Amino acid sequence: MIGRIGFLSEVLAILLCIHNLYGKKFRLDIKNIIAIGADIIFLQLIDEGKIASEMSMFAYLIVICYCIVEFGVNKRELIVNNILCITMMSILQAASWTLLDAFHLIHESDSGSGIINLMVNSLVLLIVLFVVPHIGLHKFSVFMQQKVVLLRIILVIAMLFIGYLLIIMKVTRYLAPEQYVVIIISLCLLGGVTYMWQKNQYKVREQKVELQMHQIYGEGFQNLVTEIRKRQHDFQNHLNTIYSLHYTCSTFEELVEQQEAYADAIQEDNKYNKLLSVGNPIIIGFLYGKFLQADKRGITVVYNIKVADLESKMPIHKLVEIIGNLFDNAMDAVEENNVEKAIYLDFVETPEKIEFKIKNESGHIPQEKLIKMFERGESSKGEQRGLGLANVKQICGEYKCDLQVHNQKNDAGRFYTDFAICMKI
Repeated sequence: MIGRIGFLSEVLAILLCIHNLYGKKFRLDIKNIIAIGADIIFLQLIDEGKIASEMSMFAYLIVICYCIVEFGVNKRELIVNNILCITMMSILQAASWTLLDAFHLIHESDSGSGIINLMVNSLVLLIVLFVVPHIGLHKFSVFMQQKVVLLRIILVIAMLFIGYLLIIMKVTRYLAPEQYVVIIISLCLLGGVTYMWQKNQYKVREQKVELQMHQIYGEGFQNLVTEIRKRQHDFQNHLNTIYSLHYTCSTFEELVEQQEAYADAIQEDNKYNKLLSVGNPIIIGFLYGKFLQADKRGITVVYNIKVADLESKMPIHKLVEIIGNLFDNAMDAVEENNVEKAIYLDFVETPEKIEFKIKNESGHIPQEKLIKMFERGESSKGEQRGLGLANVKQICGEYKCDLQVHNQKNDAGRFYTDFAICMKI
């Protein structure tokens, strides 16, 4: 009876694991009862010696048949999920055995191996019930169905190692030192697959953010293009006005003054046209939005942008985050201090590197305070502020960018704070 309860725990754990891999909830119905009963009978026959113990892995054939009946015939899904199930159950059984053995709960006794089997599989069942549902097995299964063959080969190798371990453990009821080596190798292989999975998930998130960036700042780019097209329709009118100014001016000096004033007005209206020389629409849309914000706050932006495709290791949304934090910081600085309401921005791309600089008048700031500005939460604007520069520092460190800040006096005796970032291509 004890042995049968142990087999029941093992079969329930397997079915629960399979349902987690398929992303389905487990419900006790006639199909589940038949599968559980068939598996218990098969394992019982092995335990009684009527079937060779080396055949124990064939119990999973019952599980495969169950998957076909319960979830349908999707070859890739069927193969991947059953391989993952075998691997995971083997690891959990080996880990449970090792844990119980470490606490001296496993030993030879008159009760035989039935109690040991019950203890191991009960612990596995508890893990599958309360831990496994929270680790995203279904997402991992979907990933393994889509990823390159290499990952599947690694997983199969790990499964073979652990399957071998499972057979040895069931036959001998003992783990020798070399079998612990097998555990370590298998865990390393599975750890490698997991790392590659997480790396792929990170790339997926990056691509999702990039798409959101296109949706958000693509609108700003189109607005800029629309504005420029509207002004191009007035180009001939502006020329005619300039040509006709001499009819309204009585002196040459007045004509020059009127022409300069009119030309300055046209330049002011078209001051952001040069943004279209930037090759990346996300950056164009983002900068255009920031420049309009500065206009509303009465801040002049003097910019020099010479970039093309922005071929950098840093994702574009991270670059946008850096530029946005530095630009917002500069706008706040010129508003809070009695200084020139202007921001100077340089953004230049060469075959070797990308440089971004932003400068504003700030008054004198000691170097120690400049360094402290990059500490998380350090701000003169109250609590929950001061995160922007800390994020800039973190991103630059992550992508190995050179970040510098200086506070220098110009020829007129005014102090300017200059943030500079250099990224190698």
